[in-house]
Amino acid sequence: MTVAAVIHTPPAPDAAAGEMPRWVKRHLGLNDARSWIVVNEVNQADWSGFDLRPLTGQNDPFAYDFIPPRLYEDVKATLLETHAQRTMRAMPGD
Repeated sequence: MTVAAVIHTPPAPDAAAGEMPRWVKRHLGLNDARSWIVVNEVNQADWSGFDLRPLTGQNDPFAYDFIPPRLYEDVKATLLETHAQRTMRAMPGD
């Protein structure tokens, strides 16, 4: 599994990142603060790796959901482009 970070701090000018639309954030249950998906620095792990952490106070112990297909395709295309250009930094998970 490849995990791209969602951050609140505006990304560096050279980062491969895109701003998340507010309606997508609402759909995912995230707050209304501006957020970006960063794809040039990702984590890679097995699905059951330590990268998934239980959420407190939730019925479902893990946070996951689907993003709209167009946003997914945009993120995927940018991720593949950064990988092809060798500008992606992938951190292995245990």
